[in-house]
Amino acid sequence: MKKIVIMIMGLLIFNNNIVGFATENMTGWQYSKEINYNAQNKYKAFFLDEELYSHAKKDLADIRIINEQNEFVPYYIYNEYLNSENERNIEYVSKHITSFMKKHHQYSDFEMIPQENNVDILGNILALEIDQENFLRHVDIYGGYDNEKWQFIKTDNIYRTDKVEKLYVNLDQFYKYTYYRIVFKDEVNLLPIKNLKLVFNNQEVVYVNYKKTKKADFKIEQKDGDNRTILFLNNDSHLKINRLKIMSDDHFKRRYDLYYKNNADKDYTQLTSGEICQLKLKNFKVEKAGVMLNTDSKPYLAPDAIKLIIYNKDNKPINIKDIEMSYYVDKIIFEDDGSSKYKVLFDNEDAKKPSYDIESYKNYIEKEQQEICLLSNLVQREVEKEGYRINYHLVLNIMVVLISVFLIVLIVKKSGFKDL
Repeated sequence: MKKIVIMIMGLLIFNNNIVGFATENMTGWQYSKEINYNAQNKYKAFFLDEELYSHAKKDLADIRIINEQNEFVPYYIYNEYLNSENERNIEYVSKHITSFMKKHHQYSDFEMIPQENNVDILGNILALEIDQENFLRHVDIYGGYDNEKWQFIKTDNIYRTDKVEKLYVNLDQFYKYTYYRIVFKDEVNLLPIKNLKLVFNNQEVVYVNYKKTKKADFKIEQKDGDNRTILFLNNDSHLKINRLKIMSDDHFKRRYDLYYKNNADKDYTQLTSGEICQLKLKNFKVEKAGVMLNTDSKPYLAPDAIKLIIYNKDNKPINIKDIEMSYYVDKIIFEDDGSSKYKVLFDNEDAKKPSYDIESYKNYIEKEQQEICLLSNLVQREVEKEGYRINYHLVLNIMVVLISVFLIVLIVKKSGFKDL
């Protein structure tokens, strides 16, 4: 009797293991792209493109990689913009050395104070503190190691108006200079710099590899007698949008409200409000035509639809040529198993998110050398009709259940439970 009971339990446990370990077959995936690579690096990586985002599930659970033997290859998805370990923001304070005028140019020299001894000063943003109101200055930035020899870095503008200001200069890359020279060009009156800070912000550079831009798919709604311009943006590709920028040659300063909605939602939800402005004159330039879509937990938003309301007051509507959309992309990394060909499969309604061991040590792999691969053109796969396939796992499960029922009946009879 005990042996029979143990046998039944063993069959049921075996059946559950079969279901849990059942490998996926090649059917159900609607699209594929070949992964093109050259080098022999152990780890391959590629960035997801818009076609993949458009056809894959929103949570990317139906993405699979296969080799030339049609075997599934383990992978993980990496988002640099969500990896807080790589986000650093360090500020260096400065000491003012001297300021002087020379040929209508104002010169101000500063020495950056290191936070630790024998550690390089590293920065990519200069932040100026100026008390004066309503000004515009053309500025040249120089860097040096000894306050004697200077290397030109870039030219930019800083300004302050009643509504907007820009008191920083993005240096576009990291520099290790100890000294910085700020030159205000063609000025008669001094503009004292109260303080100067050097900021090291590696997000500015890290995110570049994970960010792309495109022209947004949008339509404009403008009704007579309504002082509002309403823009509706479509995001069927499920892109992770970080910023929208109004592309126009007009001069404007308008307030806006931004709303978003997913297909399952009935109404739009307000995300943020703000002001956009643009003024491009010969000697004065102000440009703040971008609308950010970041949240408290993420630097992006991935809704199905966006509504942007611009309030024109008594002004003519802005002549909007295009809307530039900036969005983040994900990277997929897998280990080369020696195959000569790899493909990525996607668009499968029945696919669940896979669980691979490689996910647990991805932070170590990110420190290894990776070959960045390219994806080929989209290919629609010939999906087999499920009606002509035999589901062997289902057949096996039915057989196990039938055998279990037969053994239970046999136990009852041998136990002599006549009343049953």
